[in-house]
Amino acid sequence: MSLAALLAEERALLRAGAHDRLGDLARRKAALAGTLTPDEARALAPELARNAGLLRAAMEGMRAAMAQTRARTQARAGFATYGPDGRRAGIDSNPRDPGARR
Repeated sequence: MSLAALLAEERALLRAGAHDRLGDLARRKAALAGTLTPDEARALAPELARNAGLLRAAMEGMRAAMAQTRARTQARAGFATYGPDGRRAGIDSNPRDPGARR
């Protein structure tokens, strides 16, 4: 399979969100990249740049999803504050009694 075909496959996988299949593809790409002439590399530069942008966007999306998951986990754990007496008072984010404190 040619590097151009692998780049097309990579683009399709990135657009489909099939990130679990990119590892094997990266190994195959790396093996073929070592065989390119400078002219072939220049010819593939636009596809490489396009896929790099897609990969960057996928990574940003995964980071955002992880941050959202982290924030939800922290919100479920509740919120802690300090009362007028200086003692720590937890506020349950999902209380059975809306006025309840932990």
